[in-house]
Amino acid sequence: MRRLIRHMLPFLLLLLLPMAAGATVVVLKSGQQVRGDILFQNEQVIVVKTANGSRFQYLQSDVQQVLDDEEAAPAAEEKKEAAKAKKVAVGLQLGGGMSALTGSAVDGRQNMLGGNVEANLEIGTADLLQRGIFLGGATGYHLRSIGGHTCSFIPLQVRMEAPLMQGKHAPLLGIGAGYGISASKGIKGGFYADINFGWRCQLNDKHAMLLALYSNMQQVRFNTLDEAIGNSSFAKENASGAIFSLGIKFGIYL
Repeated sequence: MRRLIRHMLPFLLLLLLPMAAGATVVVLKSGQQVRGDILFQNEQVIVVKTANGSRFQYLQSDVQQVLDDEEAAPAAEEKKEAAKAKKVAVGLQLGGGMSALTGSAVDGRQNMLGGNVEANLEIGTADLLQRGIFLGGATGYHLRSIGGHTCSFIPLQVRMEAPLMQGKHAPLLGIGAGYGISASKGIKGGFYADINFGWRCQLNDKHAMLLALYSNMQQVRFNTLDEAIGNSSFAKENASGAIFSLGIKFGIYL
């Protein structure tokens, strides 16, 4: 009899294991949560049976933590609060580099070179489609000094920034388009477009840093003196072109 019990004991324990384990929540590093009974686990894998009878096997290296129902409830609430906090993000960016003016430029010169500095402010959703995609609006102040002439613009744009892979640290591609309002006398703004490629580092649930190369284009139109009659000067808009800028920028998301 004892020998029979000894042989049957492993099978009885296997049958009772799901009931003994009770419902648990397996939290993966990807953020996915799987609720069910643990059928088997060792140092390499964990096997979970869900309420509908499906069985899933995960590598232990992909598992962040295993919680019981009592622990999972407050954890889920904390996750909801964190998700609410991540819905809106504010980004501040500073950059600088080189600029070139092409087209019919001031004083009849073309392809003038110079420098640029800029500051940008972004506001929008921080986690579109739960993929870490930023989508929103942006503005700022851009200063260009080209061929002895200084001009400034206030761009208004729709902007999107998306990580090229998922992870705490990932390459990021950003694009934007809109209209640049001139803040300089005698100069009119126009179409504005921007693209940048860099690396975003997620510091915590709310804050991240960005280091990127950027390139943007600002359409411009100049008012140049055409002729003077008496004490009056008549201006004619006969110079137009585009300012192309290239540089490096640093940003932080709050």
